[in-house]
Amino acid sequence: MMHLASALLLLLAASASALPTVSFTPTYPFDIMAREVASVKKVTEARLADPKQYDDRSTNPYSIRYAVYNFALDWEDLYSAVIDARNANVEVQVMVDDGQLGPNRDYNKGLQALKDAGFLYEASQKNLTVAEQEAAELIGVDCEGIMHLKTRLFAWLDEDGQERKEFMTGSFNPELGADTGVPMPNNDTLVSFEIGGEAGDEYLELFERYEEKYLAVRSDSSVVNSFDPEKQINALFSPDAEGTQAVDQLITWIDEEQDVVLVWVFTLRNVMSHNLGNRTLYDGLVEAKERGAVVVVATDKNMVEQSDHKFTDDLRAKGIDVYWCENDVGEFHAMHNKNAVFGAREIKTVSGSCNWSGSAMGSDYHEVPINDEDTLWLTGDDAVGMQFTSNFLAVLRSYESQQAEAERKVEEIVGDLGLVEGWRTVTVRVAVEGGEGGGGMVVSLGGESAALELEGGVWGGEIKLPFGSAGDLRYELDGQDVGGLRLVADVFLPVVDDRVAVQSADVEAEGGLVLAVVDSIKS
Repeated sequence: MMHLASALLLLLAASASALPTVSFTPTYPFDIMAREVASVKKVTEARLADPKQYDDRSTNPYSIRYAVYNFALDWEDLYSAVIDARNANVEVQVMVDDGQLGPNRDYNKGLQALKDAGFLYEASQKNLTVAEQEAAELIGVDCEGIMHLKTRLFAWLDEDGQERKEFMTGSFNPELGADTGVPMPNNDTLVSFEIGGEAGDEYLELFERYEEKYLAVRSDSSVVNSFDPEKQINALFSPDAEGTQAVDQLITWIDEEQDVVLVWVFTLRNVMSHNLGNRTLYDGLVEAKERGAVVVVATDKNMVEQSDHKFTDDLRAKGIDVYWCENDVGEFHAMHNKNAVFGAREIKTVSGSCNWSGSAMGSDYHEVPINDEDTLWLTGDDAVGMQFTSNFLAVLRSYESQQAEAERKVEEIVGDLGLVEGWRTVTVRVAVEGGEGGGGMVVSLGGESAALELEGGVWGGEIKLPFGSAGDLRYELDGQDVGGLRLVADVFLPVVDDRVAVQSADVEAEGGLVLAVVDSIKS
């Protein structure tokens, strides 16, 4: 029997422009998902290294601002770091949905810790003067729906006195899963962008858009939405009614797609675009399927059961694969992503805080959404798109065993994707030591096989598979099976423009065979 050791994903920047950092719970290591604690501490350390005193909060170049649904309800490292930053003369402000600050919320330890630390607290943003908005350190946001953003904004001066910025968004609320014993048990997404220094200013305009939305929420006002198809990254906000609406852009992207539509969203409803003649999500997905696109949907089972099931049942009736995902780690945990991927090449990706619901996007009963939300639109960088595609397939596999017998297995879905023009292939290179006296060794994986060649005491070769393939990696020496292991290729990424690589993992086998699983994976 062979045993697989750990394999790590490494992102390698090969150009002057930095990629956004994309991470997913619960599959990514804790320190990657918890990067915001390091970001808070980085701002604090930079402030402590600056001898200047900044008495005016509005001109302090060191700031940490959160506009999130809830804050650090059980994450002591985070709320302690934020309190330390405030005590170090960093401008700190936290905005949350006002319901999180109401009575009977004893479990919100992070918010209570901020209050206990003396944070200047406003129960609502409504009717605050500009001076009160700037002075407040903890604000409850009262809106028609919920304040559902997941925005973190960081700013500081580096050791050379140059401005640096970072911002984060996604589906990930800044909280842990202390009640489960599993850190960050939700299926969630966090996307982070850095500005200044080696990262350059590519994302500065995007930072400013999120900052504009932040200030609009604080002042109980709106922004004007805009979408520029020439830009690789756009952001749209709700419930801001002027300009391009998220539901319009979503249905437009679906209507343009010919090959692949992959959706994994916590709350999935039949949202409607009133600006596109009342066209619905159902219309777009079904017609994409009829055009020949591979359309696959995953959503949280508990949220489906809070509806009448009709939308997902109707999609299934049209031949669309729909996975209901029940995150059974704990009572209050979920498949909480809000993502979609379109295409096999020149991939388009949607992420952000926004569920695909009437409250968040609009529907037949909500012509204008009522929640404060963001959607992030990413194009032009397949290294990012492939990370999202990889996560989608990993999510499907993690919930495959829960599906009814009528639902297709992930390998069948990957088989369809492998037939799409442009779908990437994975080259699995293997090197096996031992068995020098044998007459020949063959390796097989996912229905493909290859004869290995012996050179210098090492059997070497490679197998090409559709990206997302999985199967038993098996070896035959002189026709005799020498064991196998489960290799899921979707946890690895193809190389896209030389910017994604995979660290090799060693696999030990009984009988003295040693396998280096993935030497490299190429598009």
